[in-house]
Amino acid sequence: MKQSRKVFVLDDDLVEMTSLKEILTAEGYTVECFASAADFLDYCHPTQVGCVLIDLLMPGMGGRGLLRHLRESGSLLSVVVVTGLFDRESLDVQESASVLLLEKPYEVSTLLAMVEDGIAASVRRRGKGR
Repeated sequence: MKQSRKVFVLDDDLVEMTSLKEILTAEGYTVECFASAADFLDYCHPTQVGCVLIDLLMPGMGGRGLLRHLRESGSLLSVVVVTGLFDRESLDVQESASVLLLEKPYEVSTLLAMVEDGIAASVRRRGKGR
């Protein structure tokens, strides 16, 4: 049995957020949705284990700011950036093994594999005391 099946979805597009929640819930994940990075940060603690799916282009802090905050806080969460518009160089994720990139349009099987890999990596980080 898996230790944690928690996924956080951050997207200001209600249709996209609902779609992701339905897909992930059908696969047995516990899913929490947030329309802003600020709401997510109010809810989530850096020791939380799981995977967060984010869109880079959100109002307020936005995806890039959230990635920076998660990295600086030592968050155990893995991140899957789900977006149709990103520039790998400006995203600066090379230094973080906890960030995966998924370009739209994507196959659901690819999304699910990335989420599962992300959760497994998050659990390993917790086990290492990081």
